[in-house]
Amino acid sequence: MKHFHLIVLLACLLCFACNQKPPKNHNARTAVTLPEGLRPQDTTEFINVFRSFLQGPRKNIDSLAKISAAFTSATGEQLSQQQMKEYLTGITAHVDSVMCLCIDMTLSGDYNNLMDVLEQERVNVFEHPACTTEGILMYDAVLMTLYQTLLDTNGQPSEEHKQKTLHLYETEEVLLALRMYMDNGTDDMEYVMDEYGQILNDLLNVYRQMGNKEKAIFTANKINDFNELRFGRDDELYTQSIKQLGDIYGEYQMTAQRDSCYRIYDKLSGTK
Repeated sequence: MKHFHLIVLLACLLCFACNQKPPKNHNARTAVTLPEGLRPQDTTEFINVFRSFLQGPRKNIDSLAKISAAFTSATGEQLSQQQMKEYLTGITAHVDSVMCLCIDMTLSGDYNNLMDVLEQERVNVFEHPACTTEGILMYDAVLMTLYQTLLDTNGQPSEEHKQKTLHLYETEEVLLALRMYMDNGTDDMEYVMDEYGQILNDLLNVYRQMGNKEKAIFTANKINDFNELRFGRDDELYTQSIKQLGDIYGEYQMTAQRDSCYRIYDKLSGTK
């Protein structure tokens, strides 16, 4: 199948369409032994996430194809609306079969292969017409639970776990930023902005733990700018983020920048 650019929400990524896989029958299963750390309610939540793609409301493929064709034309791809419709129809059928496969793997306790499939299909899933911002985050939450369950030792995150989680966070940050930039008046923008702020804080924590000075400082500044733009300089969240930025500078012995942030913080918080 030809390679096309993703639809507008994922314009920064490249997607490779895959051949369809037939879903397995979901017959009654005998009880399976769960890996240590995985609870029965976790597997129920997994299945609910997969079913949301099969049973949830879907965007109209004709509308998606029209928007996507216009976008790809602007980027020089020159793809027709009919080509995009055929591509999106194929992706939809493929992801539907993958979700059935994931349900089957969950029921049979095949969690290592489930993790591999979820990683392999992540970009394809984002193009599915039932995928929402919440759907993306819930899908990634399944992966993060599997990372914690299958990749850690003695309750300590492995290096593989850290790197895979960082990849999820970094791509989520891009997707949520695009979602805010391309707001079309839908009523979930507050949710998107809340999640974007949370992702930035998650990224900051990971960068600090990994000792990545440049990205920690960059992300702390991004959090500060985001809070100022969203809430204004008089809001407590902005006040705390400027202090946090000062703390980050202090961690890296950047005393002039630290003291500048603390002066702003003192002024805003009324302390001396």
